[in-house]
Amino acid sequence: MKGVVGAPRGVWVTSPIERLTIANGTVSGWAFSGIEATSAERCMLHDLIASSNGSHGISVGSNSRVERCVSEDNGQHGFDIYQDTSVVDCTASLNAADGINSGGACRIVQCSTNRNAHNGIKAGGGSTVRDCIAASNVEAGIYVSSFCVVEQNNCYSNGTPGIGGGILVSGSHNRVRENACNANSIGVSVQGIGNLITRNSCASNTLNWSFAAGNAFGPIVAVPLGPAVSGNSATASLNTTDSNANFTH
Repeated sequence: MKGVVGAPRGVWVTSPIERLTIANGTVSGWAFSGIEATSAERCMLHDLIASSNGSHGISVGSNSRVERCVSEDNGQHGFDIYQDTSVVDCTASLNAADGINSGGACRIVQCSTNRNAHNGIKAGGGSTVRDCIAASNVEAGIYVSSFCVVEQNNCYSNGTPGIGGGILVSGSHNRVRENACNANSIGVSVQGIGNLITRNSCASNTLNWSFAAGNAFGPIVAVPLGPAVSGNSATASLNTTDSNANFTH
């Protein structure tokens, strides 16, 4: 559906409804949101493209699921997601705010966010962000507040000097593990207290690690370059046997 003069939204749910499905279409060029379904709950959105809309690309209410959708070049967030919602295998790029902006207790997995004007993924408290790629976003690749799990993500080339970075943790009691953060302004930045940071790797960031006092983390080990290897075995070059170590390489 292509935007027309006088029609603000492509799909607009104006009253409370449950178990709505929106699927298999493209919405582009609308003055406000491409799909605005924040009044709806327990919905299923899948296989959609939202592009070049004036506000959010796709907005949906709580306890919903969004799968295999693309949201690009919109005037606000690519995806504006209310609490307790799952976002799976979606792509957000070139949006004027966050790629994916979620409420609390959301699950964001296997998503790709790149070249958004704010954060690639900004997740509310109690959310899980797993197995995502966040690249070349102006602020943070992944931004979380408190009580979140951030694991097995690839954050590359995010942030500008003094702003954002690969992973930015603003609050407390998050678990950050097994992420790769490369070529960001800051690799992993932890501003709150009571967070647990293990098994991450950083390389070629302007500043690899920045933790406030009062956090728990595995040792940060700068690994040397190993010799050439050809054959069936080689001596480890990691300089540690600690299974919770974070690596700078």
